[in-house]
Amino acid sequence: MRTYALFVIAACSSAPAPVPEQAPPGEPAIVPLSPDPWAHTWAPPSTAPSSPITSAIPIAPPVIAGPVRTEVIVDPAPGPRVHSISGSIELLAITEDARSALTASDSHSVRLWPTLDGKREPIVLEMRPPSMLAITRDHDAFVLAGVDSVGQLEIVNATRTGEVTKRIELGIERPIISVRATSGGVIALRDDSVATLVGLDGEIRAELATESGEHLGAIAVRGGRAIAIIESDDRVRGRWIDLATASWGAWTPALPIKADAAVLSANGERLAAFRKKGRKAVSIVKLATGKVVDTITDLPEDAGIVGFITSDEVAVSSAGRSWWTREDTGTSIEGRPFAAANGLLVGGQQTAIVIGSPTEQTTYVGYRIGVVTQVQPKRDGFLVTDGQSLVELDARFRTRAGFGVVELAEGIGQAVLVDGEHALGFSYSRKRSLYLISTKAPSTTLVVSDVVTYGYEPTTRLLYYATSANDYAPDTERVYAMRFDPENEAFGPAVEIPGKRGQIYLLPAGNAKREIAIMVPTGVPRKYKLTYATIGDAFETTSESEIEGSMKWWNEIGDPRALIREVGTRTRNPDRSMTAVVRDQRLELRLGKSVRWTVPSRGITQVVWTPRGELVAIGAGLARVDLATGDLRDRQCGSWFGRWDYRPDVFAFTTLCEVP
Repeated sequence: MRTYALFVIAACSSAPAPVPEQAPPGEPAIVPLSPDPWAHTWAPPSTAPSSPITSAIPIAPPVIAGPVRTEVIVDPAPGPRVHSISGSIELLAITEDARSALTASDSHSVRLWPTLDGKREPIVLEMRPPSMLAITRDHDAFVLAGVDSVGQLEIVNATRTGEVTKRIELGIERPIISVRATSGGVIALRDDSVATLVGLDGEIRAELATESGEHLGAIAVRGGRAIAIIESDDRVRGRWIDLATASWGAWTPALPIKADAAVLSANGERLAAFRKKGRKAVSIVKLATGKVVDTITDLPEDAGIVGFITSDEVAVSSAGRSWWTREDTGTSIEGRPFAAANGLLVGGQQTAIVIGSPTEQTTYVGYRIGVVTQVQPKRDGFLVTDGQSLVELDARFRTRAGFGVVELAEGIGQAVLVDGEHALGFSYSRKRSLYLISTKAPSTTLVVSDVVTYGYEPTTRLLYYATSANDYAPDTERVYAMRFDPENEAFGPAVEIPGKRGQIYLLPAGNAKREIAIMVPTGVPRKYKLTYATIGDAFETTSESEIEGSMKWWNEIGDPRALIREVGTRTRNPDRSMTAVVRDQRLELRLGKSVRWTVPSRGITQVVWTPRGELVAIGAGLARVDLATGDLRDRQCGSWFGRWDYRPDVFAFTTLCEVP
């Protein structure tokens, strides 16, 4: 026996192979199968056109029985859309053409990926936290299925652009242990060996039970066909499900496989499942004869079957690394979980989707920026950064353009925003230099070299930096400040900050006499000398005092910056009539001395006002805040979406975008 085609799965990150966009396939014609339930002579069902199908890798079956069957139809009102990266992808299902996907993250939120070509961002959907997923198309829309932790089924209808049009919750009598989607609806396998067929409209079409002594172990779907794997008297056979009439069809010959996980080839001629006896291996069986035509051997004990990549190649998964062995040459793919269709293996790699193929380069779909660390409003949009890339967004947070800082000049990184058109970049390899980056026509200008540390405050446009001949000569350090001139697009002359160097903090605009705070240890535990100053043509001290933190404060907070009252997340709107404050996990809007509203911060760490007086919340992502209610609108977590030939390094959990 030769090892056939093998994928083993691990948690990792990378980017997907290009998937050309094409029109969604139409509804396939389904040819009824033989109604004789005891027919032992097998005839393959008539070939049906390729139809959108998807199945997720099932996880451990729930053990809690659900209520008696009920239906609740919900027609949600249109709401603000949420584009977002996920947490690490834990569940994944794809359409049969591998052009669209449905994922659930470790935070239990669900995202629809309308296309996998890097052109359409994933959209957060409101669904019950799922343990299993499935997805199919209904003409130009999507039908999504989720099974929750107690084994109950939810059907969601969504448009091509992700708007939810209907949600149906079905209380099945017994818990569901696996779910599959076909072009005609959803097939849910209950824990009592009953297959429940649900139409695209959410109506239950049939409940197909097995005979006494039979156990329905798995259901496989592909190409407009569905087959049940049934065990009876130590014999395993397949029984076709007639999707047109929602009834049982013909039996196959006996199959030398286990009656558990199984996958069907696109042409309906072969089935892959674990072999019945011996060391763990996958047998590929010809359904017309029940004979094994190939075997995948040497599998780890935790291996699972993903699906047919082609008509005769099967992907197998494990909790470790994934690889593909083809004619004695292997290509490594890492990720978790996986689904296979249309010649492709599609998997989750932390927050991105990876697409692998035996003939094409592995590519990735996801966001280049996962965590926004800074935002600068512009007249018609925003400039954002994660420290490594600069991205221009329009007023609705959609990406206009982006570039990596290192792409401007080798060694430059650690971007800090100056205003809506400029940023600072630091290069250790280039004499520890600071560069001014212009985003209008991306370019760099040297500001200063031999920098040990630096900081910038955009509201006062002040830069401070310390210079030294080398890292090991602190006695040679000198500290300076300079102010950015937006009209000349350059920094003004450097002003030296005299005295013993301490901890330097640039304060937000608001107090003309307090632009810089300097804290110097006095030599007495927990006591500091605090100096406030301004920067003009020279350094000007405005006040000096000694401050002390109590032992309780020191143990619970322990950060001297907390002693400076001006350091906090509060900002005023352009006409200074309103103040937004983020503190104690709350977001508060004040109108003069009165509080208009207070809401939970929901992951918000800071806020900014646009020139037009709109309030934008920042918390790894962005959200527009409703000034009347505090509700979040137009949320965007993740920027610069696309298809990449490398894995986007996104490690983020964005509470801001978890709930629509």
